[in-house]
Amino acid sequence: MYMYMYMCVFVLVLSRASIYTCCCVFNLILGILWAHAIATDPRPARKTRSFDAISRCERDAHVCVAVAKLFWLDRKIKKSRDWFNRAVLFDPGLGDAWGYFYKFELSLGKKSTQTAIEKRVEEADPHHGELWTSVSKDDENTGLKAVDMLKKVASLIDSNHIFARD
Repeated sequence: MYMYMYMCVFVLVLSRASIYTCCCVFNLILGILWAHAIATDPRPARKTRSFDAISRCERDAHVCVAVAKLFWLDRKIKKSRDWFNRAVLFDPGLGDAWGYFYKFELSLGKKSTQTAIEKRVEEADPHHGELWTSVSKDDENTGLKAVDMLKKVASLIDSNHIFARD
């Protein structure tokens, strides 16, 4: 379903915008699809799939979050933190990346790193992502600051089920 929706958006953009815009949208969709492929593969194949995704979309925040979640599952804390940092550097507006990063720090980090992420979220003011927009568009969340939205998004993420098939 999602693939069909993304392809429809791509065709719509192709018909109305410049080639540069089309390439940007296509790269965004490609990163989302690679991240989904990493998440839905069986556990032994995820490392190979993540290597393929990184080689094709090395600066995509969705791919970086998927790789960070892999390291999180393997309890490689430093590597996971590095990949989450890459994700929020590549796309500071991606609220889902901030949400997963904050959830990671809540479960395995220190209070100082949690407050550092809260400050960085205030500066970045994220505005997109599947979970982020579902929280931001909810009527009872109107007028919330970015930090409060971050906490709500992090509460929606179940740390025991980071990937679909675990």
